[in-house]
Amino acid sequence: MPTPRDPAGAAAQVRAALEAVCRRATLRHAVRAAAAALGTVAVALAAGGVAGAPAAVRAAIAIAAGMGAGSFVLHHTRRDRTPRAAAAALERGYPSLRNLAVTAEELIADPDRARPYMWDRVMQAASIALTGVDARRAVPLARDGAALALALGAATAIVLAGHSRIGRAAGTAATREAERTIAIGDLLIDVTAPAYTGRAALRLRNPASIEALAGSVASIRVAGVPHPAARLNGVALAPVADSIQVTLIASGSLAVDAGDRRWLLPLTVAPDRAPDVRVTAPGKDLRVANAKVSIPIHAAAADDIGLRAFELRYTIISGGGEQYSFKEGTLAANVGKDSPRAWSAAATLSLEALKLEPGDALIYRAVAADARPGTAGEASSDTYFVEVAGPGDEALEGIDMPPDRERYALSQAMIVLKIQRLLARERSMPRPEVEEAAAGIAAEQRAVRANFVFLLGGEVEDEVVEAEASHEIQEGRLANQARREIVAATMSMRKVEQELATIAVRSALPPAQDAVRALQRAFGRSRYLLRALPTRIRLDPSRRLSGDLAAARDWPRELAPPAEDRAVAAARHAVAETAAIAGAPSGAGTRERLERLAEEVLAIEPGAADLQDSAKRLLRARDLAASGDAAGMRGTLQEAIAPLLARAQRGRVDVAPVARDAARLAGTAAGGGKPR
Repeated sequence: MPTPRDPAGAAAQVRAALEAVCRRATLRHAVRAAAAALGTVAVALAAGGVAGAPAAVRAAIAIAAGMGAGSFVLHHTRRDRTPRAAAAALERGYPSLRNLAVTAEELIADPDRARPYMWDRVMQAASIALTGVDARRAVPLARDGAALALALGAATAIVLAGHSRIGRAAGTAATREAERTIAIGDLLIDVTAPAYTGRAALRLRNPASIEALAGSVASIRVAGVPHPAARLNGVALAPVADSIQVTLIASGSLAVDAGDRRWLLPLTVAPDRAPDVRVTAPGKDLRVANAKVSIPIHAAAADDIGLRAFELRYTIISGGGEQYSFKEGTLAANVGKDSPRAWSAAATLSLEALKLEPGDALIYRAVAADARPGTAGEASSDTYFVEVAGPGDEALEGIDMPPDRERYALSQAMIVLKIQRLLARERSMPRPEVEEAAAGIAAEQRAVRANFVFLLGGEVEDEVVEAEASHEIQEGRLANQARREIVAATMSMRKVEQELATIAVRSALPPAQDAVRALQRAFGRSRYLLRALPTRIRLDPSRRLSGDLAAARDWPRELAPPAEDRAVAAARHAVAETAAIAGAPSGAGTRERLERLAEEVLAIEPGAADLQDSAKRLLRARDLAASGDAAGMRGTLQEAIAPLLARAQRGRVDVAPVARDAARLAGTAAGGGKPR
């Protein structure tokens, strides 16, 4: 910033610096007030809970106390938000000012305290000294921010604990009330969550719907009715004595039949989500000049129920070409358990202690597991790289890895290693997780193949044509052995992708290993690979215009019909059935048709709230039909059909209407004549 020559401009610059510090001080005091308010709220809620006060009373007292504490802090810190206090803060942050900021502020407040020439000199000197000062250094917020975060965490924890106690008390009261009011013919369902969750069993009496965690066990019985019949998602359940035991896995519907009483309940099964794992620092790929560095790593994990384990894992990659070796391990980390559902981890990555050499790379990631037994509840963060510059490479300390470096160390040997790992734990994994893991490896295989295709100068579009042109290799046009080996490797990689697409993990391993061996032969020391235009795709002038023109023909491409959307087809069938029931006279079979239709609607998209509401309206229409209210039944069917219509029209192409004479008028306008 240029030095102001006129005293007025210098004074304006000094005022601007003081105002910036005042604004920063105001922000700090607001943070302090918020921390004091939240801390007071937390203390008041805790004290009220110990005293056993009602929730409404505790909340009112806590809010009033928090507002009072915040107002008190703001009132008693108002003197620290003045220009004089700002000048003092600047002096503390920048001792080199030597009381210049305080003097300039006093002269601005009272210009008559000094002679004009001295006032001008002080303002110009202060403007020069205050050029480039940072208000954040004069008024730091780190401690105040930490205090606010601590107070917020304490208040949140106490509020959640209070809600949990209220929920348990309400659940216990509801259970006792249900036990006192059970009558013959009532539908009773006990839902027991998996043992690892620590949740109490939920007892339901004549529920309108069921919500449960995946893996929960439901015990179904009808009071006073032996051997009731039940269907879960259309599959009949075998009764055991007077009750039915079933493990809830997927959303859908539960139908219970006990003589003349029938129930159709929407079922929503919420999966136990895997932990959310993130590496918060450094959170990027790094390339360092040598291994004599230590990198601090911080990670965080959160889960909806609770965490069981949290660690930082690494893999060291050494070697070159396709002669890679891998070494795995776990970093010693300090794991902090902020709550049962939120953990943090901190570790120091010492490359020298891990014996990394120039050209080596280290991959690290955070892995957390929730309370589920086995590996089903494991989740991993993004993978990050630390690469040690090899001989001849230029690297600055801690610089980000250049974007032209592949992030996942695109090595076919790594693909083989990942397939082998998946094979080792495939039997213990649920099918959806196996499909997701196979799809991830297939995506990495495509990235590896793309690199080698680029190295070759283009894709081998047709393997049959490539095989027919193999005589050209013998003729010397592709005498480069390295190119031939890489072509063979890319073909094997394509087979790996195809096998992984069909979730045939075991069948994907042999072609992956073949690709590794082909690449090892291609990158041998006696081989040379030249990035040049392959000879076989150069034009041969002697063969130009030598084909038979009579043999040329068009190639019409046959368009494959789009795959039918099962949900759309089911919604259209439900719409047609609803319209048919509404248009037909109500009879003995109307009730059965509506019950069957409601079950089909719930199966279209299990767990969808709008379809569950539609099914409930269909059941309401069933009851109206049984009571003889045909008009009410048709009105309820009109309400039930709305979400079905939305799904039935999915993928519809709307065409703007064209007037009958539009084409004739357009032609007339283009010709400048008059329509006939």
